[in-house]
Amino acid sequence: YYYVLGISPSATQAEIKASYYRLCKKYHPDVIGSSLVDHNKFTEITEAYSVLASVELRRKYDR
Repeated sequence: YYYVLGISPSATQAEIKASYYRLCKKYHPDVIGSSLVDHNKFTEITEAYSVLASVELRRKYDR
């Protein structure tokens, strides 16, 4: 998930959020259209953020 968001495992919550918003602006379906590849990328970004933004889920992921 860190790779998906382009951040290091030591990233702060603020860095995670900033990376997520930056990538959403780039890959959001409203911006780029409805390409399946781009839709899958956006879904992957959203999934990575949902895990890393949660302290508990991030802790489990890091194990």
